Amino acid sequence: MAKVLLGPMVGQISGSIGGATWSHNRFGYYIRQKVKPILVSTPETARQRTLFQDVTSDWQGLGTPSQQAWKSWAQNNPVMDTMGTSQILTGHQAYMRLNLVARRNGTATLALPPVISAPNPLTTLTLSNSIAAGIDVTFTPAVLGAYECLNVRAALVNSKGIAVVKSLYKLCYYGIATTASPVDITAGVVYRFGSLTIGQVLHVSCNVADMATGLVSVPRIASATLIA
Repeated sequence: MAKVLLGPMVGQISGSIGGATWSHNRFGYYIRQKVKPILVSTPETARQRTLFQDVTSDWQGLGTPSQQAWKSWAQNNPVMDTMGTSQILTGHQAYMRLNLVARRNGTATLALPPVISAPNPLTTLTLSNSIAAGIDVTFTPAVLGAYECLNVRAALVNSKGIAVVKSLYKLCYYGIATTASPVDITAGVVYRFGSLTIGQVLHVSCNVADMATGLVSVPRIASATLIA
């Protein structure tokens, strides 16, 4: 799905042409490919679906005052979309956004929104590239703060010419509290992408996640071409 910013020539668009469908929601206009959905069934997708269902059920069990608190928090904490436009989430969306991170990293569901800011991003990030020695991410600060852990998303491509990989990232590592550098992500990368091959290019995007609040830092990225 791609977002679209309309201009003076076109103020509104909706419907399908060929294999593309134009539509809009509260966050603006977008284009999506008109295809028959394929049900993906892997251990990871099953785990994510179960997590999503659990957090959704928790939201439905909240009282009105708590749901209103999340709505107020969302209004005071807008997010940036892929076009760099500020967007206001609904209370439900804000609740899901933070609690999916918190629950994934081992924290109980947050009934009320946080009252602190997101953690600081990593200062530096490097990525090793030897398949035999293992793929490590090394970062500073060398030890994250209390309740802070590292979340690593990776994209593995077969060509240096593939530079735009944002849509290819898959979560391959989420650490424990007070994560220390370096972190070996080999097992997670192999689990998500299969066997590694010399010459492949590995891209990583790393966030610091606050396990107590579900808030995450802006990412820092790195890449490396794999060797033996």
